[in-house]
Amino acid sequence: MIAGTLAVLEEPAAKPLETVTSGGTLPALDVRTTQTDLQGDAVAQQGHAGGTVRTQTEDVMVARTRDDEKEPIVVTERVEGREEHHTEWVADVTGHGIVLVGSLGGGDELPFPLDLMAAQTDRAIQPTSIDLESLTVTWNLDDEQTWYTGDSDDDGTTLGYHDQAGHPAGANVGLGFSRSWRNTGCRGVIYESGYVAIYRDWTPAVAIKFVAEEILPHARADSQQQSLGDSADGGGR
Repeated sequence: MIAGTLAVLEEPAAKPLETVTSGGTLPALDVRTTQTDLQGDAVAQQGHAGGTVRTQTEDVMVARTRDDEKEPIVVTERVEGREEHHTEWVADVTGHGIVLVGSLGGGDELPFPLDLMAAQTDRAIQPTSIDLESLTVTWNLDDEQTWYTGDSDDDGTTLGYHDQAGHPAGANVGLGFSRSWRNTGCRGVIYESGYVAIYRDWTPAVAIKFVAEEILPHARADSQQQSLGDSADGGGR
């Protein structure tokens, strides 16, 4: 399985990602594999990242009053700290300009490890959301191809699995799908939040190709309204 939150570069990078450490300490970017095409250009990379990220927790204090009949006073205070964060990632920064990060970390404006990748590629990187309505229409999904739907309205959120899954056109939280792509079966789940999981033993290069062709056109950067990836055709955007 290959999974993670989809993020996009403002434009493809000049060079693929490289392993980097800070004198043996965190933060660190570890490139485990790099797949190349016949021309020797990188088409997909896979690796790990580790760093320390900013966190916020709530410290709850209960103050007793002098009058025992009165309710105690509850005081909450936000406490900032730091913790280690480790995650896996898959990326094609030189072609399609996309990254899938297993787990984003930190409360900063650009979460880890996207901040590390942005610094190395000298490109702005933004997490995305996914327009499930647009994707469902384009894919022409029906009930037989849908094994999970999540939809939210004023009455709350409804999750349905397998026979209880609703019609895919109503999914605005998450969508589990089974469909054919390039003469092979593909099963996975996509969330409006930008998280994508592909339940198939694909190489990173094949998974990146699927995401670029089938999902990227329906992805929206958090700070943009228009869809991304309109020119995602295998040669960059």
